[in-house]
Amino acid sequence: MGLIPAYLVSIDGSRLRRARVKLRLSGAELSSLSGVSQATISRAERERVRLTTDNFARLVYALSVEVGVSEADVSDWLRGDSEGLSGSPIITEMAT
Repeated sequence: MGLIPAYLVSIDGSRLRRARVKLRLSGAELSSLSGVSQATISRAERERVRLTTDNFARLVYALSVEVGVSEADVSDWLRGDSEGLSGSPIITEMAT
């Protein structure tokens, strides 16, 4: 039996970093909240790695809880859809 392939998600790493910084979370704190390693978060912020769907979902969930918006909106925003979170004051601030 072969391994199940991991599907990869491309994100806008600068948006991940801006979200983390605006929420005043260190890489270690986001790692603790999401269960994604600090090294993976750092590499994703620098766009040196695409995230597995599992790691992407973990980060989306952690950020959606911290921001107080839907996971779908955070997911869209991290993948480059600037319209996804325009109604959230926190995300509007993160976009700048």
